[in-house]
Amino acid sequence: MQINKILLSIIFISSLAINAETIASCEGLQGQSYYPNIGMFTDKNTSGWQDDGISNGKTSVIRNGNSFDILFIDALGDINSSKDQGAEIRLVMIDQNSFSITTAFLNASVEVYSFWKNKEGNFKYSLAQVKGGSSLIPKNSLLIGNCSSIKFSWIEEMFGQ
Repeated sequence: MQINKILLSIIFISSLAINAETIASCEGLQGQSYYPNIGMFTDKNTSGWQDDGISNGKTSVIRNGNSFDILFIDALGDINSSKDQGAEIRLVMIDQNSFSITTAFLNASVEVYSFWKNKEGNFKYSLAQVKGGSSLIPKNSLLIGNCSSIKFSWIEEMFGQ
């Protein structure tokens, strides 16, 4: 009986992974961040506006049914999952050629990822980020990058729009 439950669990988890699809693949964020004069690693001399970015960073959005995950490569080259790191992830806006997803890490950060196709047909994305609470380096950022692909067909599949 226990073996049957384990086998059913493995089949269910495998079917979830099979149904997952990458709906956006992006990289190269550049922009500005404001570092407030609070926290352990900022003081009056290092606070204020600064150029910021993640030039070698890569970001992907994964959709699995009605749920989403943000996968990203960190400074060490490791692949990370926002969901696995404890983020609450929500779809907050959709349009024919754009969508936005929030990630919230309790007492650490709130992020808004927006993905769109501009009038020239280029795929873009932004990351608006507020870090505070337990974050080592509090900051407010707006960074913009390019995407190699964004699939919008999932919107019609999910909402019939």
